[in-house]
Amino acid sequence: MTFTVITASAGSGKTYTLTTRLADALAGGVRTSEIIATTFTVKAAAELRERLQVRLLELGHVEQANEIGSALIGTVNSIAGSIVQDYAIDMGLSPELRVLSEEESELIFTASINHTIAEIEEREHALLARLGYEGAPDQGANSFERDESWASAVTSMTRLARTNGITPAALERSAEESITAFRSMINEAGYESGPDQRGAWLRVFESCLAELTADRDAARAAEAQGEELTHWPSDGEPAKRVSSTLGNIEGSIVTLESLYRRMSRGIESVPWTQWMALADVRKVRPAHGGKKPGARPQAVFAPLADLILGASDGVGVLGNEAFLADVEKLILLAFSTAAHALEAYAEHKAALGVMDFADQETLALDLVTHNERVRSSLKSRFRFLAVDEFQDTSPIQLELFMRLGDLVEDVVWVGDQKQSIYGFRDAAPELMSGVVDAVREGRGGFAGGNVEALTDSYRSSEPPLALTNALFTAIFRDMKPSTVALDVPGARENTRHEGGVELWKGPENLPRAKDAALRSSIATGIHALLTSGAAIAGKPLTPGDIAVLARNGGALATVTDALETLGIPTTGAKRDLWTGREAHMMRAGLASLLDPNDTLALAELVSLVPEHASHESWFHELGALPNRAERARRMRTWREDPALAGLEALRARAAQLSPSEVVLALIDALELPRRVKQWSASEERLAVLDALHSLAREYEEECTGRGRAMGLAGLGAFLAEHGKEHRLAHDPNAVTVSTIHGAKGLQWPVVVTIVPEKAKNVRDAVTVRPRPASEFDPEHPLTGRALRFNPIINDSFAPMAKALAHDSDVTRARLANRAEEARIHYVALTRAKYQLVLAGHKDLTETLYAQFSPEVLEAEIAEAATWTPERDESTKAVKERKEARDQKATYTLELTEKSDGCAALTVTGARVPAGLPGQSEPHCAADADDDAQANECECGPRVSTIPVTVLHHETPGDADDPDSPLEPYRRERSPLAAEPTAAPTGAPSSFIEHEGGLPARFAASAVESTGIDARVTIHAKLGAPLVGEGGTHRELVGEAVHAYLATPYSQLPRERQLTLARRITDRWLGTNPLLKAKVTPEVIVEVGERWHAWITREFPGHTAGTEVPVAWWNADGQAMEGWIDSLLTLENGHSIVVDHKTNSRTEPADVLDFIRREYVGQLATYLNALEERTGRRPDYALVHLPLSGYVVKVEVKP
Repeated sequence: MTFTVITASAGSGKTYTLTTRLADALAGGVRTSEIIATTFTVKAAAELRERLQVRLLELGHVEQANEIGSALIGTVNSIAGSIVQDYAIDMGLSPELRVLSEEESELIFTASINHTIAEIEEREHALLARLGYEGAPDQGANSFERDESWASAVTSMTRLARTNGITPAALERSAEESITAFRSMINEAGYESGPDQRGAWLRVFESCLAELTADRDAARAAEAQGEELTHWPSDGEPAKRVSSTLGNIEGSIVTLESLYRRMSRGIESVPWTQWMALADVRKVRPAHGGKKPGARPQAVFAPLADLILGASDGVGVLGNEAFLADVEKLILLAFSTAAHALEAYAEHKAALGVMDFADQETLALDLVTHNERVRSSLKSRFRFLAVDEFQDTSPIQLELFMRLGDLVEDVVWVGDQKQSIYGFRDAAPELMSGVVDAVREGRGGFAGGNVEALTDSYRSSEPPLALTNALFTAIFRDMKPSTVALDVPGARENTRHEGGVELWKGPENLPRAKDAALRSSIATGIHALLTSGAAIAGKPLTPGDIAVLARNGGALATVTDALETLGIPTTGAKRDLWTGREAHMMRAGLASLLDPNDTLALAELVSLVPEHASHESWFHELGALPNRAERARRMRTWREDPALAGLEALRARAAQLSPSEVVLALIDALELPRRVKQWSASEERLAVLDALHSLAREYEEECTGRGRAMGLAGLGAFLAEHGKEHRLAHDPNAVTVSTIHGAKGLQWPVVVTIVPEKAKNVRDAVTVRPRPASEFDPEHPLTGRALRFNPIINDSFAPMAKALAHDSDVTRARLANRAEEARIHYVALTRAKYQLVLAGHKDLTETLYAQFSPEVLEAEIAEAATWTPERDESTKAVKERKEARDQKATYTLELTEKSDGCAALTVTGARVPAGLPGQSEPHCAADADDDAQANECECGPRVSTIPVTVLHHETPGDADDPDSPLEPYRRERSPLAAEPTAAPTGAPSSFIEHEGGLPARFAASAVESTGIDARVTIHAKLGAPLVGEGGTHRELVGEAVHAYLATPYSQLPRERQLTLARRITDRWLGTNPLLKAKVTPEVIVEVGERWHAWITREFPGHTAGTEVPVAWWNADGQAMEGWIDSLLTLENGHSIVVDHKTNSRTEPADVLDFIRREYVGQLATYLNALEERTGRRPDYALVHLPLSGYVVKVEVKP
C-alpha cells in the first residue's frame, strides 16, 4: 500500500489536485469501479464526481468518463451504507434496512429514553436541583436558563461514545475514572475532604446577619442623637461615609434576611451554588424591597466567606463530603443512564427495523475489521481509496478509513488541519495530526508514506494572502510555515496585486461601538463600496460579489436588516417564512381547506384579500351582530364571496392532490403570484412561496420514508415547524450573509468578517480523553479513548476555578476549544479573492490576539491554579495580572494609523518565508526548510508588516436615490409605504429612532418602551400564582396558554376542556417532562376559568375576538403585521386590547416594572394601529398574566 497525505491550505487547489490524482490512477490502469472516494457533504461528492468526469473527457478517456457512475464516490455515510447494504446478509440483516435521517434519529433517540429521563428527573429532583442540573435539554449556550441540563449531558455522552467506539461497559470505567479525577483535582487544589458543615454555615450566617443588624442599629442610634458613628461595633473597623453606607446596610439586611429564610426552610434543598454565592455577598441578587449588599456587609460576612472558601478550615464547599457525594452520584447517574440509553436506542431501532448513520459506520467498521470474507471481497473489488476533507472526520470514521486503506493498493488523503472546524460534529483534529506525523516520519505501517503540501493560492490575491500568511504562521506555531503560507502562482500574475485589506471600526464618534451599531455600520460600508463605482479584476463590483461572515447567526440579523434598509438585497441567512402577507394567506388558506368551519382562518383571509366585499368592514360587521348564529350566517356569506371562489373550488378536489400539489394549487387559488408583484420585496415573497412548496415536498419524502399517511393536518404542522427557520434559495445578485461554518468551501471577491469582541471561553462538561501522545497508535486511532464528565457547577467560583486549573482533561479541552476558534477564523479570513475586510471594535487588533493565543489562556489557567483568598483583587492588581498574561503570548498585533486612513498592521511572531506575501523580517532559513521542526529557529521574534486601510462607517441613513447604481438591485417598495400616512398621535418614539436604520417591516413586540407616556397599574388579582418562579422554557408555556385561550373553551363542559388542554400540553410541552409536570392540563383549564369568570363580571355583555389580525403602516412607511391576542368589544361600542403574557413574577413591583419595561411599546403599537384602521382608539390595554394571577392595566397617553 502507498499512503499519500496532501495538505491543502484554503484556496490551494485541493479538489483539482484530488481530481488529477484520481484521473491519473484511472489512466494508469485502475478501473472506475475500483475507486472509493469519500468527502464531507453530498454537494462536495457530486462536485468531485462531475469534475472527475470532466477531467477524464479533457484527457480523452471517454469510456472511463461514461463509466464514472460505477465508482463509489460519496459521503462517509453513503460509503459506509453501501458496504453495509452489500454485505448485509453476512450480518444477518436485510439489505433493505431503512436508514434514518438525522432528524428522525434524534426523535427516535429522544422517544427511546424519554421515560427513563423523566423517571430519573422526578426521583432525583433534589440532587439535580442542588447541583444546578435542572435546565431544559434543548436550551442554547446563551439561554436565559442558569441551570445546566442533565439530559443534555447524557445525550452528549451517548453521541461521543458512538463516534469514539466506546462501549456501554467502557462507560462504567469512564464513570469511575471521572469520579477519581474530580476528587483528585479538588485535592490538588489544596482542599481536604471533611464532614458536612452546612448546619454550621447557616448558624454563622445567622450570626453575621445579627452583627450587620447591630451595625445598622448603632448607626441609627448615633444619627438620632446627632452624632457621627466612629467605629462599627461588629468588627471595630472605622466607620466612614456612614450616611450613604447606612442605606446600603438597611437594604442589604432585607436581601440577606430573605435569603436566610429561604435557606432555613430546608438546608438539604439549598443549591450548592447558593452556598458558593455567600463567599461574596456583594453578588447576592437583591430581594424585593432590598438592595445588593455592598462593602460593609461583605466585611461583616467575612467569617462566613472564610468557611465557604475553605480559608479557615481547608475544606470549604469543595471539600464538603456532602458536596462530593452529590457530584459522585450525578456522575454515576449520568454514565449509567447513558449506557442504558445506548441499549434502549438500539432496541428501539431494532423493533422499528431501522438504523442511523452511526450504525452504518459502526457496522461497516466491524465488517472490514473482523469479517475475513468481506475483507477479501473488498480487497478484490477496490484498488484506490481517496479521502477528501480528512480533517472533518470523526474518530470512528478515521478508523474505518484506516481499515479500508489496509485493503487497497493506493491511499490518498487530501485536507487541511487548519480548517477542522466541526468539533460539534465530533471531528478530532488531534487524531489527524497524529496520523500525518506518523506518515511524515514513516512510523509503523506508514513506512514509505509521503506528505505533500500545496503551496500556491488559486483563490486569493497578494493583499489578503499577506495578512493570512503573517497572522496564521504566528498562530499555528506547531505547524511548519510551508504548510500555512501560500504564494500567488505565475498563472495569476495579472491579478496578483488586486484588492486590499481594510479594517472597519464602526461609528467613529463612539468610544466603543455597540454590537448593533457596528453591524449596522457594515451595511453603510458595503453601500459605499457599491456606490463608489469600484471595480475588481476589471469588473464593476455588484452585491453578488460580497459576503458578510460571522461566528454565529445571531450577529447577522442586524446586518441583514441594515442592508435591506439601504436597498441592498441579501441572501443566505435563515429566516422565518411566516412573517409576510403571502405566508399569512397561505397559512389561512391551508387552515380553511382543512376545516371549512375555521372562522379565524376565514376572518384572516377576508382581512387580507382586498377584493372581498367585507375586506374593510368585517370587524364592524361582526361587532354589530347580536349573537353567534347571526355571526355564523354572516361568515357563510363571506365564504361564498367571489373573491374566495378559487379556494372553494380547490376544497372540492384537495383530497385527490398530494401535499406539494395542494400548495401549488393554493398559491394559484389565492392568486398570490399576481398579488405579490404589487407588494414590496416581490422576488423575496415569491421565494417564500417556492420555499413552502419545497417544504411540502420534504414532508412527502418524510412521510414516505417513515411509512406514514399524508394529510393536510400533517402538512400544516410540518410547514409551521420547519418554516420558522428556513434558508431561501440562493440569489446570485445579492450580498451573501452567512455564518463562517456555512461559508466553508466558498469564495467571494469581497469578504467582510465580523470579529467578535470577546474570545469564546466555554467549557464542555463531557469530553473525550484521548490516549497519551506517547502511546498513540496512528494505525488504531480509537484505541484508548475514554469519556470524562466534570460537571459544570459555578466555574466562576474562585475555588472551583482553581480546582479546574489542576485538571489536565479540562485544560486540554479548553485549549482545544481555543485552537478551534483560531481554525474557524482561518476559514473566515481565507474566503476573500481580492478584498478582505475585518469589522470589529476599536481594539480590534487586541481582540484578534485574544481570540486565539493559547499562551494567554495557559497563563490564565496557571493564575487560577495559584489563587488564594488573600489575592489582591483591586483594579490595579487585576490590570497588572492581565498585562503579565499578555506578555506570555508568542505573537502580538499592533496597528499604526495615519491621518489619511492608511495604516500598517504589524504581526510580531510571524514566520512567513522570504518571497511570499507578508514575508517576515529578518529572513529565516528555517521558515522555508520542510525538514526543520515547527518551532526550530534561532533568529528570535520576526515581524511582518501588512498595509491596511482603516475606515469608520456610521449607521445607515436614508438611501433613497433614483440615480444610485444600486437601483437595478433594489427590491421594490410597497406603494403604500411610498405615501406614508400621518403619524398617529402619541406614536412611540421607537418608530422614528432606530439605531440600525429603518427596516421595511417591524414587529410590534420589538418596539421599545422607552419614551412612551403610559400609566401602568395592577387592575385585578385573579387568584394565587399557578406556577412558581423560575419555570423553564417560558415560550413553550406561552404557546400552550395562548393556544387554549384562543379556543371557545368556555362553551365546553369541563371534561372536554381538560381533553383540549391535554392535547395542547402534549403538543407544546410533550418533549419536556419537567415542564409538563409543572404546567398540567388542570393548570391550563384553571387559567381559562379564571379569565372567563373575571371578564364576564368585569365587562358584562362584551364580545371577545381572539387572535385578531392587524396590519398597519406607520409614519415612516414601515409595515407591521401581527395578531392581537384578544380584542374586547363592550356594549357601548368601546374596545379594549388584551395581551396574555406567561411571566411568573409574583411581586407587584416586579410585575409593573417588567410590563413597563418590556411591553408598553408593543401595546402602544396595537392601540395606534387600531385607532388608525377603525377610527376609534381602544380605551386601554390589559395584560393578563395567567400564571401569576395578575391583570395589569396599561393606559397610553394619546
